[in-house]
Amino acid sequence: MNTSNDQLDYIMISDVMDDHFHEIHSHITTLKGCRGHKFLSRLMQRTESSIIIDHVIGAGLKFAQIYDSILCLEEDVDFIKKLITEGFKKHNLDVSLDVE
Repeated sequence: MNTSNDQLDYIMISDVMDDHFHEIHSHITTLKGCRGHKFLSRLMQRTESSIIIDHVIGAGLKFAQIYDSILCLEEDVDFIKKLITEGFKKHNLDVSLDVE
């Protein structure tokens, strides 16, 4: 792994984020400085997990979660999308879901 190239890639991505999403980038940078680099990603992952556990698993449907995907019966797709959307809304978040 070439550390200097990795740092350059991070700087370039950071500049693009700052240019296009300044307010969000500022909040992320502040959180990283105060709480460490892993805090935000862990918080987001915990929130997503709790939404799936609290809203989808509790509905008693048969499905499998594979990384960022859910495999379910075709007749359950719309209901699962509704459950996930409602779960995100309870956390004041919007979600975009694609069905394949």
